Amino acid sequence: FRVVHGKYPEFEMVVCHATPYGMFIVAMVYLLMSFANYATVKFVIEFEDSKSTADAVKVLVYHLITGLAIIAHLRCMLSDPGYVPLTRTKLNFAELEAKSPKKDFSEEGATIDDWTVCSKCETFKPPRAHHCRVCKRCVRRMDHHCPWVNNCVGESNLKFFMLFLLYSGTQLIL
Repeated sequence: FRVVHGKYPEFEMVVCHATPYGMFIVAMVYLLMSFANYATVKFVIEFEDSKSTADAVKVLVYHLITGLAIIAHLRCMLSDPGYVPLTRTKLNFAELEAKSPKKDFSEEGATIDDWTVCSKCETFKPPRAHHCRVCKRCVRRMDHHCPWVNNCVGESNLKFFMLFLLYSGTQLIL
C-alpha cells in the first residue's frame, strides 16, 4: 500500500490492499448493493406502476442512503485505520531490556512502560494497538480486519465503518 498525501493531513488516504481475494470481496459488496438497489426499486417500491409522489420520495431517499453507504464504504476502505509508524532503524532489544526512566511519549500521558515492542514488525507499539496478520502492520485500537472493506477497522476509520453499517441497516429497513 502507499499513502496518498492530500492538501489536508486529516484526509490522508491509504490505497487499499490489492490482493485478488480482497478485491473480489469488494467487487461482491458493490454487486450485492447494486442488485439490492435494483430489486428494491423495481419490486418493492413499485415505482413504475403508481407514479405517485410518495413513491418518488421513497426512491429518492433509498438512492440517497445507497450513495451514503457507498461513500462510507469507500472512506473506510481507503482511509488509514491508524497504522503505527514503522521505525527507520532496527530496534536494539538489548537496550530495551535495560531499565530506563519513565518518559512521557504522547498527549494521553502514556509512558514508555505502557508501550510494548511488536515482535513481528519490530516497532514500538502503543497501548491497545494490535498487529494485523493480513496488513502486516500494527494498528492503534484495532477492532478487526474486515474482508468486506478490505482493510483493518481501527482508530482512524471506525467512524466510517459504523456509518457504513448504519446506512446498510437503514437500507434493509426501507
